[in-house]
Amino acid sequence: YKLSNLLMLIFLVILQYGKQSYVAIADYIEVGRKKYRKYGLLGDHCPSHDPIRRVLTLLSADSLQENTLQGFYNFLKQLEAHTLKQGDYTHIGVDGKEIRGSGRGKHTKNPLRNIAMLNIYDSSLGTCIMSVPIDKKENEIPVAQRLIREMNLKNNVITADALHCQKETAKIIHEQKGIYILTVKDNQKGLVEEIDNRFNNNRIKKKKFKQDGRLIEIIVLPKTYVLRDEWKGLKAYAKMTSTKRKDKQCLRYFISNTDDEKLIIEGIEKRWLIENDLHRPKDIDFGE
Repeated sequence: YKLSNLLMLIFLVILQYGKQSYVAIADYIEVGRKKYRKYGLLGDHCPSHDPIRRVLTLLSADSLQENTLQGFYNFLKQLEAHTLKQGDYTHIGVDGKEIRGSGRGKHTKNPLRNIAMLNIYDSSLGTCIMSVPIDKKENEIPVAQRLIREMNLKNNVITADALHCQKETAKIIHEQKGIYILTVKDNQKGLVEEIDNRFNNNRIKKKKFKQDGRLIEIIVLPKTYVLRDEWKGLKAYAKMTSTKRKDKQCLRYFISNTDDEKLIIEGIEKRWLIENDLHRPKDIDFGE
């Protein structure tokens, strides 16, 4: 086995399950073999506890620590080398997540809700750049607004779910020179009705794009549009209709302060990366 692969397998098992015996580490690698093959860490066979024991007993602890830190440093330098060039856009996802099992149930003497975190995820780098606990007296909205206000958002596209479709949030992003692409649902009922009416009006010009089983339609709003003052910088509405399932059609509306069709489509496509690439591994791999 390649030494770096074997060490990474051991590292991932301990990160997920805590301190383990050699036999348990080998068992956990066997259980997760499909995932580890996907990562390129395993071939056709899983290591038994013997090579794991031999490797760990022969390694110098100081050398392992030094090389582990150097490995993280090299990884971060690679990320830095792949950052987007000036003029391109970084996609940032904003979403909250509860940490499972961190509270106490309603049947207990002192019930306590699970700890909730507000995460800001750079999907261009695949990195969570902020993770902040939400006070039990607050919700995601003011926490997100505080964090966004502190960020330099030039050349950044911010995507968020319908909870964050707030006039103040849109204003902060726009004034911080960022681009917002926000999902619109019934918490903004009047806005939903307005968007729906415009997409159902055949006299209004719509640009249509087919993308991986989805139809995305975009309406560029006139410069004199009345809602521009209410929603800071508002320039376009978007509608996404999923055509992947014939029995169930999924429809989503979005608002944006850009009329750049490419950015809107990219934002709609990448809005789920914070769920799929950050929250899902935390739940599935680390039991959060």
